[in-house]
Amino acid sequence: MVYYSKAEREKGKNYFPALAKMLEQMQVYSEQADQGILIEGEEHFHGGDYDAEGDGRMALTFGIAGLIAAETITIENADCANDVYPGFWDEFHKYTKGQVRFA
Repeated sequence: MVYYSKAEREKGKNYFPALAKMLEQMQVYSEQADQGILIEGEEHFHGGDYDAEGDGRMALTFGIAGLIAAETITIENADCANDVYPGFWDEFHKYTKGQVRFA
């Protein structure tokens, strides 16, 4: 279970619906609950093309998911990650082997 933070609840910044959509695209079962989201573990995510839709948190999440994806993940609109973590992709690619690409 991944829980909503107090700050997310107070500010109304809930990215769990987008996370649930992403997990569904990757063929990973998840279920939203009052306090967060329940994710049924998988050994690997499925690769594919995903759109961060301007949400830096989603871009970061797609990138991390790409590390354990069975196939390559391509992220559209990944630049928004710089809003959350400037320079993230530069650091990220130091430790990866091309599992994550950008459209």
